[in-house]
Amino acid sequence: MADAGCLIDRLTHDVLAFVGDAMGADRAYVFHFRGADMPNTHEWVASGTVAPFKDELQTATLATLPYFAGELLRGRPVVLESPADLEPVSDKARLERRELDVEAIEQLALFPVSVAVSLEFASHEPRRATVTQGFIGVDYCTPSRLQTKRDAMASVMAAAGEFVFALQSLAELITGQSPVQRERSAPRWQVAAPSLFHRSTAAVALCRLLQANSLFPVLLARVNGLATLLRGATVPRGVPMLRLADSDHHDPAAADAETQGKPPSSSRSTAWQRLLLNDSQRQARELCATQRYAVLPADVWLEPLRPDTSGHGLEQRAAKDHPQAALLDHFRFCVMDCVDQMKPDIAPYTTFRNVGYARYRYRNGFLHSLKYKEFFQVDPTANVLLSSKPRPFSRLPASVRDHPAVKLIIQVLLERIWSGELGPDVHVNVHPVRVRNFHNGLLHNAAFATLEGTHTDSTNRVAVILIDRHNVCPGTAVTALYRSECPMGKRRNEAKDEAEIGPLRVAEVQLETPFEAITFDDTCFKHDASDPVAADPSRPMSRCVLLVMARVPCSQASPVDERPVDGYTPRSAREAVKL
Repeated sequence: MADAGCLIDRLTHDVLAFVGDAMGADRAYVFHFRGADMPNTHEWVASGTVAPFKDELQTATLATLPYFAGELLRGRPVVLESPADLEPVSDKARLERRELDVEAIEQLALFPVSVAVSLEFASHEPRRATVTQGFIGVDYCTPSRLQTKRDAMASVMAAAGEFVFALQSLAELITGQSPVQRERSAPRWQVAAPSLFHRSTAAVALCRLLQANSLFPVLLARVNGLATLLRGATVPRGVPMLRLADSDHHDPAAADAETQGKPPSSSRSTAWQRLLLNDSQRQARELCATQRYAVLPADVWLEPLRPDTSGHGLEQRAAKDHPQAALLDHFRFCVMDCVDQMKPDIAPYTTFRNVGYARYRYRNGFLHSLKYKEFFQVDPTANVLLSSKPRPFSRLPASVRDHPAVKLIIQVLLERIWSGELGPDVHVNVHPVRVRNFHNGLLHNAAFATLEGTHTDSTNRVAVILIDRHNVCPGTAVTALYRSECPMGKRRNEAKDEAEIGPLRVAEVQLETPFEAITFDDTCFKHDASDPVAADPSRPMSRCVLLVMARVPCSQASPVDERPVDGYTPRSAREAVKL
């Protein structure tokens, strides 16, 4: 993998050399915007003419060149035909003028590299926004050379910037080393590996992006190794990226495409994805694609095991012996350990329900936790009892919130079962919920699984995962789905309501074994659960589930803090958005 990263670094340098030659420049370089950081990651210098400065600028921040950074972050190119061009903004550009003197720059051109992102909840009309990832630039240390290149500069620099940033994103996918901004932890930027599933799809998309670039035909002829990279020859065996190195699936048309430096077809990418699924995931994926829900067995969360030593098929092993089974068991122990500490829900749920809460952001195969905020329903009609009233659910302890099983569960749901339908940027709420027949040490035997009746969760995808079921009578605490036309707020234990909603019931499931689950498209169904009944009314009874709710981020203002409901709340000025 390191060899692949080195190859892409060399290709990036060669692309910058092409830009420098084409523009007649003394230097060509790229900077990335990563929060408040602005590292100069690559630089080309014309042989024997000027000194390089990448080493000095690898730790640059927005404060190093604040005027240039501000213009570029707003999507505005910066073109200086003389240092005197900075005089009208001399009060803002003192540091820039000093840097021009240090590097003996007479002229320069900087062009932002941006990507469009979606910024809206799925139930509303989506909006697009452009976010600047960084910039590509050229320096001239001899005056009066930039003017001759002005006409061609904008198109060449824009295309070259997109090409270089796509190459760098591809390098991060191949090596599994991507800079990720964290909200909760320090340092603010960490190097982490995106999920293999994301890598297997995003790499193919990036190769297509490279091919669609207007400079691709020229660069393919001039840059040695580019065709080799796109054939996937540098991708290690066992990393499901650009070719089916370990697969029995063979596509002759795709093989022909490889010889021409083309990325693999979508069918081959799908074949690789199939190798990343165990049998339960594959079946759930097919059901969710067709009927928009699936009942999940407990082994659905387990990674498929590696090919056996003979190279034929996957290693066979009982689910209980799977390496991740112990991880899930430990997570279950941590959840059960914290539910007693979770404060009761607000009225009218106080006497029989406890709820915990954590927020996460899934982005481009990464998952990290977000700051705690009070929960509320985005859609006020989703809960007929509380509408959009904020609810201070208990903050989950780090032992649960940051447990690696949370990452496993969310990535399996979003990537393997729901096929990445929600896109590369997803907001996720996780709630351990315990329904009980006791309060303040006294039994009352009045527990309601969903007192609000039939409802939705104001989200896109939901999973109800059983954690524990203690002293619950069989046939009770049954989760049900109803057709979308089912009215809100109907309770199945009331005969009149049951007569109305019974014919609309699509599916029912009684979750019995820890980590059994049901997942569904919240936009297609209403749902509820029948009330749990104690098998022995003289003893405590409880049912604990983990609710996972995922949606395209909602950008409307939150009544809690006036920030976007699902918005990232960084401490630094900006956040880099990766391709």
